[in-house]
Amino acid sequence: MVWQTDECLHFTYVSPQVEHILGFTPDELVGHTPFEFLEPASIDSYRLIFETATRTHQQVILYEARWIDRDGNIVVMESHATPVYNNDGTCAGFRGIERDITDRRQGQYLMTPAKTVVAGPSMCAPSFT
Repeated sequence: MVWQTDECLHFTYVSPQVEHILGFTPDELVGHTPFEFLEPASIDSYRLIFETATRTHQQVILYEARWIDRDGNIVVMESHATPVYNNDGTCAGFRGIERDITDRRQGQYLMTPAKTVVAGPSMCAPSFT
């Protein structure tokens, strides 16, 4: 799934693959923030990652995100985001790609039931509310 946001992290583009992965059409995500579709317990972590990336002018952000699909199921995504900066250095938004790794993660949980796997997200933007 390919996506782009504005400076406030509202989706301005989401590729058609989102329908296969999350069950939403691109139009249902455009105008919304990713935070509205992420697991609530992780939202503060994702906001901190985006804030840090913006403040430190990171070029590429790699993280694992737990999205919620149309049916309420968790979909684990490997996420790559690139901040887009204005000429004055302020963040103009992000471009990114998400890859569904839910099956791989479930396999890891089955193979190592006693091990806790913690995902480390990484995101940024000027406005996080």
